[in-house]
Amino acid sequence: MEGHDDLCTEMIAPPVQSVREARELVGLTLELLEEYLQEHTVISNVRLGAAGGVLLLFSVLLCWHQMAAMLRLKERSIGILRSLGATEKFVFRLLTGETLFLCGAIFCAALLGTVLLYHLWLAPATAVGSFGVSFLVFNGWTVLILAALSFTVPLLSTLVPLKKFLKKPVVENITGK
Repeated sequence: MEGHDDLCTEMIAPPVQSVREARELVGLTLELLEEYLQEHTVISNVRLGAAGGVLLLFSVLLCWHQMAAMLRLKERSIGILRSLGATEKFVFRLLTGETLFLCGAIFCAALLGTVLLYHLWLAPATAVGSFGVSFLVFNGWTVLILAALSFTVPLLSTLVPLKKFLKKPVVENITGK
């Protein structure tokens, strides 16, 4: 019986050794993959953050300019409204309501664009091979940040120039001086 056990051990030893080597290789491969992902995720996050910051700054400045230009175009109309008896409060509510409507449209467009961009490009592009895990996450914080930016920037860029505009005399509003 003892010879039979030795024969079985000799027959099983190479496959068992191969399995052990494979486990070590997989463990080593997973460790290397984890190190690689940690190093490159930080670099990728910094690059994405920098690109996002530049795009955010550009969009804020563009929105600010657009809202200020829209107010300048309405300057004469607002002056005529005020000369006909519209109060500053009425003009303020009128333009604030219009801006809030625009903010809602901006938010819906930004949310739709973000969802499409994330699901069609970012999530598949950043998914890790066989694991299917993406490092970029679309969650409630993303929606909250979009809402904050979509409403804060246009409102501020309308209300700040509007306050200055309403302090001018009505005649200056109509003539544009």
